[in-house]
Amino acid sequence: MKKVSRSKKIILSVVLSFFVIIISLSFGSKKIYTEVEINASEEQVWAIISDLESYSEWNPFMKEAQGKLNAGEKLLMKLQNGSLKLDPFEPTLLQVKPGMEINWIGRVANIPKIFDGNHHLVIQRLSDDRVKFIQYEDFDGIVVSLTNMFYITLFKDTREGFIKMNEALKAKAEGTKTDSN
Repeated sequence: MKKVSRSKKIILSVVLSFFVIIISLSFGSKKIYTEVEINASEEQVWAIISDLESYSEWNPFMKEAQGKLNAGEKLLMKLQNGSLKLDPFEPTLLQVKPGMEINWIGRVANIPKIFDGNHHLVIQRLSDDRVKFIQYEDFDGIVVSLTNMFYITLFKDTREGFIKMNEALKAKAEGTKTDSN
């Protein structure tokens, strides 16, 4: 049997690693989208989602949140649902449109393209006393590829967390009770 030289092994390892990284990057995105219609005004819903300090009272997914709603600011949050547990979670606000949208990005170890989540909380006016609340997140990065390949329950649990939060927001805005908490 022919022996492979040490330098050929190193070159083969580098080439193989390069292809694994390229493949991982090509599959590295995922989107979770949820929405709910709420019988309340834009102002009412905005008052609830922009009051970060009150999240612990009503939000079953984003258990705690602190910070100022200004682009560039970091939030301090605690997220929990199923396999998903982030405490602390420190996303950076990208955009705040009062009455309409809160948008942040969360990163693992604050390093881009490892596992990035670009999260949106959006209020769309349907009528004077009815809105559509949209919550979605675009994920990308190398770890997203691995999570997709092995179908870890992270994305399923995250989607369920969004739905629970949406239902709790609807109940709070409409003045009804929910079993989500």
